[in-house]
Amino acid sequence: MKNIKPKKKWGQNFLVDQNTCKKIVRAINTNNTNQILEIGSGTGAITSLLAEKIKKITAIEIDSNLCKILNDKKIANLEIINQDILKTKLDNFNHKIVVGNLPYYITTPIIFKLFNSKMPWEEMYFLMQKEVADRIVAKPGTKIYGRLTIMTQIFSEVKQLFNISSKVFRPMPGVESTLVKFTRKKII
Repeated sequence: MKNIKPKKKWGQNFLVDQNTCKKIVRAINTNNTNQILEIGSGTGAITSLLAEKIKKITAIEIDSNLCKILNDKKIANLEIINQDILKTKLDNFNHKIVVGNLPYYITTPIIFKLFNSKMPWEEMYFLMQKEVADRIVAKPGTKIYGRLTIMTQIFSEVKQLFNISSKVFRPMPGVESTLVKFTRKKII
C-alpha cells in the first residue's frame, strides 16, 4: 500500500481495514451465484476475499497500475478488465451480483448505467458516500427526496446495510461511507 499513489482524478480511496473488508464480504449474498462483477477493485482488498467464496470474479478497474497489482496476486478465478466502467458495454455481462467501492464523483452515473443495461443483475452492493446513500433511500416529502431517489426505487428495493468510517480508507476521505444493497424489482 505504501508504494501505491492514489489518483485523485479517479477518486481513489483505498479500503485498508481487513475487519471492514470482511464485514462487507459477509454482507454480500454469495449463495445464489457463482460469479460476481466488481467495479473498481483497487488493490483487491475485497476482491481477494470474494474470490475465496465464489467460482469466478470479474474485476473492472480503470487504473492499469492497480490491474498489475491485482494480476501479481495470482488469484486463479479472477478476470481483470482494464477499462473505464462508464465506457464498458455491460450488455454482454451475465453477472447476477455486482459489487464495488465506487468513486464518489461518479456513483450516480454508474448506478444509472447498470439500470439502463441489459445485464441480468439481481443484487448490487455499493460502498458510497453516506449523503448519496441517504438520498437513495429517502422517503417522499423529505428535503433529500429527488430524481436519484425515484430512479433507484423504480428499478430496485434499496437498503442501507451499515455505515463505514472514513478512517478505514487511504487517503482518508472527508465524508463517511455507507454500504447499500440494491435488489432488482421483478417486472410483471
